[in-house]
Amino acid sequence: MNDKSLHLYLSRPISRLDYLIARFIPIFLLLLFVTVLPNMITFITQWSSAGLEFDWIMKHKWLMFGIITQGIFYSASYSIIGLTFSTLINREYRAAGAFFLFVYGTNIIVEIFHFFVGDDRVLLLSITHLLDIVSFEIFGSEYYFTSLGQLKGIELSNLEIFGTLTLVIGGCGLFVNWMISQMEANK
Repeated sequence: MNDKSLHLYLSRPISRLDYLIARFIPIFLLLLFVTVLPNMITFITQWSSAGLEFDWIMKHKWLMFGIITQGIFYSASYSIIGLTFSTLINREYRAAGAFFLFVYGTNIIVEIFHFFVGDDRVLLLSITHLLDIVSFEIFGSEYYFTSLGQLKGIELSNLEIFGTLTLVIGGCGLFVNWMISQMEANK
C-alpha cells in the first residue's frame, strides 16, 4: 500500500478476493510449515522411541490429525491478523511491531485483568489465549494458564470459544477487504 502498487494489481482483471488470497497463501503456508513441522518431528521422535512400530501410529493417528488441525488454526489466525496490521499501517516495521504488541500486549493485559475480575471470558480477548484454548480443545485436554503466577483452569463453552475466534478472524478479514475497497474508491 505504501508504494501504491495495489492500484496496479487491481487494475488487471483480478478480483479483490483473488488479490487477498494471493497475499494470504504465502504467509499461511510459511506459518503452517513453522507450526506443524516441529510438532511432526516430535511425533516421529515418539514413534521412534516406540520402536518404529506401525501399531503405535495406528493407535496415535488422532494425534497427527490434531497437530495438523492446530497448525491450520494458528497459521490462518496469525496470517489474517498480520495482513490486517499490514493493511492498516503503511510501514512494514510499524505493522510488524503493532502485530507483536497486539499479540503479546493483550496477553499480559488480559492476564492482569483476569486476576482482578476472575471471569474466564476475559481470556477470549487475547488471541494467544484464544488459540491456546482452541488447541487444548483439539487435543481434548483441559486448558490451564498462569495468572500472575497462579495456575488456573477455565470453564468456557465451545460456542464462546469458537464464536469469538470466528468473530476475530472474520472481523479482520472483513476489515482488510473494506480497506482495499476504500483504496479502489479513492483511486
